[in-house]
Amino acid sequence: MDFVNLLPAEISVMIFGLANYNDLSQALQTCTTWHDFINHTDYIWKQLCDVSILDDEQGQQSLKQLAKMNYYKKLTLNFWLSGKMSQVCSIDQLPTFPTRPFDVDTWGRILEMELTR
Repeated sequence: MDFVNLLPAEISVMIFGLANYNDLSQALQTCTTWHDFINHTDYIWKQLCDVSILDDEQGQQSLKQLAKMNYYKKLTLNFWLSGKMSQVCSIDQLPTFPTRPFDVDTWGRILEMELTR
């Protein structure tokens, strides 16, 4: 038996709620119990979504899809802010994972960082 079967559902939600998107993706593959529990608990996925994403697109996509897009948006932003994308010369050199467009404030942060390099 694993903790999902032993603990109350609320505790399992709290535990999985601490995980990031990548960790949840791996947990989905652990066993059918974890897969079913994570996949059918919207609260876990909602924790990974920005409020702006939820306001804009809830109902158009599942919370799991929105969490994935949010995860890759943060990953892309971290690439930009760390300088890993400062030398990009063409669109072919950009990451190919699905993401959401950046808002004006995010582009402002990126441009400020690039100007200081």
